[in-house]
Amino acid sequence: MKLIFKYRYEENKYIRICESFKMPYNDIVKKMDYKEYTDYILRNNILNETYLASYIDSSDLSLTEYILKNLNDKDVSYCDIGSQRWEVYIEDKKVDIALIFSEEDDERAYIDREEVAYAMSKWRDFLKREIIDGSYEEIIDTENVYKKEKIEK
Repeated sequence: MKLIFKYRYEENKYIRICESFKMPYNDIVKKMDYKEYTDYILRNNILNETYLASYIDSSDLSLTEYILKNLNDKDVSYCDIGSQRWEVYIEDKKVDIALIFSEEDDERAYIDREEVAYAMSKWRDFLKREIIDGSYEEIIDTENVYKKEKIEK
């Protein structure tokens, strides 16, 4: 999965945002209702990427550090790491992501724990970075976590 970290200028300041690479937030997305949005992400097989991007985007530095502490602790096999908008649980080697207050039959993303930890660590670094250039963007590929492991072994 690929994610885009970038800045957006709103209300006289820059804010940090995370978007899905395959479905960035744009004028088309703004016009979709929830059903159209869900149908689109399911049809294009990008549920995991869009849910992860939105979950990361809803995480401030404090929450991100709490999430990383639990994701990186191998003794934690189950833990609630949700945000105000997302219901998220560590379930052994997977992370279960769903919209908060979702129904049992609503869509859920199940993502490898290592990929979520990798993306969150990159997000933490992005949140800590001083904003020097408002047009700066960074593309994160969560599959790099597996490439890194192979090189280190």
